Parts: sequence; C-alpha cells; structure tokens
Amino acid sequence: MSNRDNLAVDFQSMASLKHWGDSPELAEKTMKRRSLVHCGWGRVLFGHTYADHQALIDDLNDEDQLRSDVVFYCREPQVLVSKAPHKLFIDPSLTYRLDLSGAEPEVVCSPRLRVRPMMGGWDEYNINKLLLDLGRVDLGDDFTHKMFAEPSLSVLVAEDEQSGQLLGCVFGIDHKLAFDDPDNGSSAWSLAVVEDSPLPEVSSVLVSELAKRFRAKGRNFLDWSIVHDEQDDCSLAEKMGFARVPVYSVKNRNAVNEPLYTSEAECQPDSLSTQTLTLVEQARRLGISVQIHDPARELFSLQLAGQTVRCNGTLPELTSAVALQVCDDLHLSNSLLRGIDVAVPAQCSISSKKVLEEFAKPFVSIDLLPVERNDNEQALLGLKTEAELEGAWHFVQNSTLKWVARESIFGQKLVVLVIGNDVFASKTGGRFIDQGEHYKQNVIVPASEHSGEDVTQRLHPVLKRAALMASQALGVQVVALEMMVASACQPDYKITAANPQPDLSAFAPQPVIEHWLKLLFPSLATAMDVRRAL
Repeated sequence: MSNRDNLAVDFQSMASLKHWGDSPELAEKTMKRRSLVHCGWGRVLFGHTYADHQALIDDLNDEDQLRSDVVFYCREPQVLVSKAPHKLFIDPSLTYRLDLSGAEPEVVCSPRLRVRPMMGGWDEYNINKLLLDLGRVDLGDDFTHKMFAEPSLSVLVAEDEQSGQLLGCVFGIDHKLAFDDPDNGSSAWSLAVVEDSPLPEVSSVLVSELAKRFRAKGRNFLDWSIVHDEQDDCSLAEKMGFARVPVYSVKNRNAVNEPLYTSEAECQPDSLSTQTLTLVEQARRLGISVQIHDPARELFSLQLAGQTVRCNGTLPELTSAVALQVCDDLHLSNSLLRGIDVAVPAQCSISSKKVLEEFAKPFVSIDLLPVERNDNEQALLGLKTEAELEGAWHFVQNSTLKWVARESIFGQKLVVLVIGNDVFASKTGGRFIDQGEHYKQNVIVPASEHSGEDVTQRLHPVLKRAALMASQALGVQVVALEMMVASACQPDYKITAANPQPDLSAFAPQPVIEHWLKLLFPSLATAMDVRRAL
C-alpha cells in the first residue's frame, strides 16, 4: 500500500502538532498571531495562527488582483467555507510531510546542475518567465525586495552551469521564523521546472536541497502542498520519503483558481461565442457553477446554493415567452409602449399602396421594417419619392414577411440597458442622417451595441424613466432599449427597438454582467454586499 493510501499512518504522524492535538491553547500562546508570508504569486496565510474564521476572511478579502492566496493549516476548513460559500472553496491539494530527523533521501544529481538561492532582478525575470510559460501566476512587482525583507521566505533556483539557463525553482517557508512555530516545521511551495529540461532530476534536487537547508537549521519536518492531479510531483514526494498528512487548505474563488473549483465537464470555451464566454467566466469567478448543454446554441445552466437558472446567452428563463414575443414584434411592442405614454415612432400596417402613400405624407421620409425584429436586416430606409414608395410597395408584395411602415427618426442612437428595476448602463451609437441610399441596396446597417461611448452618469432622468416604464410594459427584466435622441443629456426621445438578449460585455466599463448575475441569484447579491461592507 502506498503512502498516499495509508491515511491511518498519516493521522498518527499529526499527533505531535499542538494545533491539531489536545492542547491548542499552548500553541496559541506561543505562536505569532495572524501570520502570513507573501510569496509573489500570492500569500500563504497560516490558518491556525488566526483567532477566528472571520479574521481569516477579512485577510482573504485583501487578496491582490490576479494573485492566488492560500490558507494553510486551516482549522475546520468546511466551517470556514460555510461562512463565505460564494467566495471560498477547499483547495483540492494534498499535503505531504518529510520527517527531517531521518536520513537524507538519495538523489542523483548531474554535475552540471547547480542549486543556489535566488539572488536578484535577473533571477526574478527568469523565474517570472518560467512561471508564465507554465501557465502560472508570476511574482508581481518588485518581488526581490519583498523576499529580502521577509526572513522566513527563501527561494532556490536550479540552473545549468554550462549554459546558464534557469531550469527550475522552489519556494520555502521557515515556520519558526514566520510564526514561532511550536512544532518547529517548514514548508515547500510552487515547485516549477522547465518543460523538456536538458538535465534530469531537477525537481528532486530542488526539493532535496530545500529539505537539507531546513534540516541544517534544526527544523523537524518539511510539508509540501501538491495539487491532487499533479501525479509526477505526488510520485516524487512518495519516492523521496514524504508521507500524506491531513492538512487542508482554503482559497478564494477567483480567475486564477477557477480550474480548481470547476469541473472539466463545465469547460468548453472553444465552443462558445466571445459574448457568452465572458459571461460564464465571470459567473465561475463568483463561485457559480456552469453547465453547458448546447454550446452551438449558447444554451447553459447556472447553479448556486441549490438554485438553477437556464439561459440562452444573456436571455434567462425568467424572461417569459410572451415577453420575448412582445419584444420581437414591432406591432405589439409599439402598441404597448404607446399605451403607457412612452414616446415611440408613428407606424402603421401596410395593406395597400394607397395606405403607404397616405402614411408617408406628414413625414420627411419613412422606413419599411419587417414586423419580426429578427428580420430587420431587410428593412428599407429613408423612402421619400413616389418612385421609392412604389418600388417599396412592389418589394413588400413579393416578400413572404409581414411589414410595417414607420416614420424615419433622425438624431443620435442611444442604447439603454435595464436590469431588474435599474437603468444600469447606456451607450451612444452612430448619428442617423438621410439613409435613402440604403433603399437601393435593400439593407439596413445593423446597430452595434459596441459602438459609441458610455453616457450612464449623464443620462437625462426623463430617458431613465422612459426606459424603466418600457421594461415594465414589455414584461422583461433584462432588456436593451434603443432610442433616438437629440442628446443623452436632453429629454427628447423615441424608443425604436427592444432587445431582450443584449450583449452585456458591450456596456463596459459598467459591471453589467455582475449585476445581471445578482438579478438571477439574490443570495449572491446579499453575500457580495456584505463582503464589500467588511
């Protein structure tokens, strides 16, 4: 039976640990409180040096962006996670322990391989390059000075003396110096070795040298945390005499750690559009489970705390089929909005050439649009002359679609995003002028939500009120309303379209995806508000 399976032996090996044994009070009196060590890629927070779980959560809230903090020696990890389930998860890593009072493991070392302490900026540059090449987090800014200022932290590098190439590195923490450890231990972190190393046994030499240095300082053991699926490192640890111990870690749910708390079945990034991929990645960062059902059709489910919401892109199932039909049908949406005194363009159904000509008389020009919003690429715009109206009528007669005539609206396009009962973002688009030339091409230029600038902070109150009223009248909680305005700062407007499946990423820098997720999961909103208040 391997050491990895012999957990009975592992638990016996923990008996001497004061913080796991029968006398935690003695350990608490001798250890430094709230001990943490910054390792560049993140901080190691020694969980048993914290008086309570809330203190740990408070320090984890200070995690730097794109870093990966870890709580090591975590007391009651399941209880800690339960206090912030949307933020934390139990790290799927295994902890191996090497008894430093025993014989040194025999390691074959090439005479060309040299192991030495990290010295300065050039080493920092090469370690960063190595970590990034391996898809890991780099050391951040000015790590060398931070390392020299932290006596408990040491970094060893392995290099080829013949070529000067850096082949690997390992981080070590002296627990006696970090928090006056009554168990007199140490730990190894972030072993990294170049792929296809020209010299063998780089990993074993680095770990062996780190153990040797801690043994010389009189430390009792070396703990090594390894992600469970790093089979090579797990096998190396067993070969070198390490034994599994029941030491647990906790981490933040963030972009760096995402692969550790999402299943492989959830991850199909190559099959999704950029818009939907951005959405599901943000959901996972917030601790929401994502299950992709049909990537070609953008169909997926979000699950959090026992609640499941199915979505088609940004269209959640809370949007009813009736509301979707209303938004897609110009007859229905125009009629409903006019009925609540929201300003909309004049329009009518086309039953004859005479009706079309009579409708066009009061206006500078008119547009012909299919009733169904999804067919608007065939719209005819800027119709003025009798010849244009006659040609349009013949075109409509030969079409299989249903059409409406609408007055042409000139001005600036404004897209206002409503989420729940909140006007959350707005962007200006292009300026509409005489578009009669599009009639000859029988096309309409599609409106892009990505164009224009963010005008959320200076949106006129009348426009906000109109957007909210329109959302309620259409019966949809997530909708991008297209308006024609003189300016976002002025009250004049007419609503021309409603899109219940908007591209949320188009409204950056506003955090609309987060707000959309909070609408779907009220418990997430509560947890995030509490976290910000801490």
